[in-house]
Amino acid sequence: MTPKINSLHHLLRHFADHLIDEEMRIYKEIGIDIPYRWHAILQILHQEGQACSISKLADIQDKTHPDVVYTINQMHSHGLVEEEKDKNDLRKRMVSPSSKALTLIEDLQPSWQAVQDATNQWVSEIAPDLWLNVESLNSSLENKSFFQRIKKEKKKGDLKNVTLENFNATRDSQFLIQKFWSQYKSKYFDNFLMDKYFNDMTAILTKNEGDAYFAFWQDQVVGCIYTLRRSFNYCEIILLWVEESFRRKYIATKLILQAINASKAIGVSTLFVQSHPKLVAANTLFLLMGFSSIEHFPKSSEEIPAMTLRLAKELH
Repeated sequence: MTPKINSLHHLLRHFADHLIDEEMRIYKEIGIDIPYRWHAILQILHQEGQACSISKLADIQDKTHPDVVYTINQMHSHGLVEEEKDKNDLRKRMVSPSSKALTLIEDLQPSWQAVQDATNQWVSEIAPDLWLNVESLNSSLENKSFFQRIKKEKKKGDLKNVTLENFNATRDSQFLIQKFWSQYKSKYFDNFLMDKYFNDMTAILTKNEGDAYFAFWQDQVVGCIYTLRRSFNYCEIILLWVEESFRRKYIATKLILQAINASKAIGVSTLFVQSHPKLVAANTLFLLMGFSSIEHFPKSSEEIPAMTLRLAKELH
């Protein structure tokens, strides 16, 4: 059996193309064979009963200005429309049907009406709520676009592919954390003042009540987050890293969520990170996850001069 494509837009486009083909057969039977999009322009000009601007034709059809200009230029070359400048705005092209078009419209009107009547009868018989449902779908996209809906589902799928393990549970964890730190320094900043936090991780994590979590994409370690408790109230993110080829898969999102939950579990009230304006993607993600800029640096932490942006999240 031949597999079928089940996407909504594919189904709707196939459905619309089929209806257009059937409709065009009606026009060809009366000897009229013009592109389908010309019919809409002729119908609008007939209904308006006066010259229309390109902008108005575009708005009525919910099409772009260049798209309508292209269609009008084609119709003009076939002698179906006449153009003049708007008396109040010489930049506007005003379009009206030519005498040839008026004859064509008169011949087409019975067929246009038959198409509309057949559509109404068919929809009323088979799917009486069709118009309402289509309008509901269209209106819903004003609240949340199709792009946003796809991104949400992609996020769910990507997050399912990511698993986390802490420092002690991960094989070669010392090597991995140093590798990621080296990649970070090579890509962004050589913060040599922080090298000491990556030398003997087991001792550092034990002494400072911290942890590091590694992100696995299938069996591959692709990122990490490293936190240290700085005081009774504060916990700091020392490093957040995701390998470049695995970014935009919500791995960093899952790592930050883990850091937030781990910080809550040990009873701190604030999680903060020292960052830099250059780290646009990371900063944007932190802000989306509830972090905000702070002016007062926690006294219990070590201030890194190169990192001029401080972000913190209150944990409730």
